[in-house]
Amino acid sequence: MATTNPTLNGNWSKLVDAGYEFLLTLPFTTRQDVEVSVADFTAYGDAYQGEVADLTALEAVVGPTDGDVYLVQSLRTFYSWDADGGEEQTGAWVAGNTLDTVVGVQGHRLRGDRSDSMNRALIGPGMVFARGVGASTPGGCVPVTLSAWTPASS
Repeated sequence: MATTNPTLNGNWSKLVDAGYEFLLTLPFTTRQDVEVSVADFTAYGDAYQGEVADLTALEAVVGPTDGDVYLVQSLRTFYSWDADGGEEQTGAWVAGNTLDTVVGVQGHRLRGDRSDSMNRALIGPGMVFARGVGASTPGGCVPVTLSAWTPASS
């Protein structure tokens, strides 16, 4: 994966998948703070199947089984399959927790006035999430610099 320049707002956004190495830095021009956290969704156990971009992609999932859980990124909400739900009792996706609820922590703060950085060695395993804190830039967005890569095999 190449270096990217995502922007963050006050909501948790997934930046890095579990298993990837990364370096997250605040550009010199970024003066707002950023919180970084890891989560692996073990609360869902084996039911957590992954992520989809939007509800259309969720509806396209083939053969869900009762209790399967997907994170719908566009809505930042987890949906689980209820095999007994729906109008014709053929099953339905039911909205559950939001990403903010699941992550639900105050992350490790990177200070915008210090050009702080974060990497896998410092924060540990799991999916990496970040959000802007007190974003005062236009549109409430905080720019960051992210490099992520698959670790070299030993």
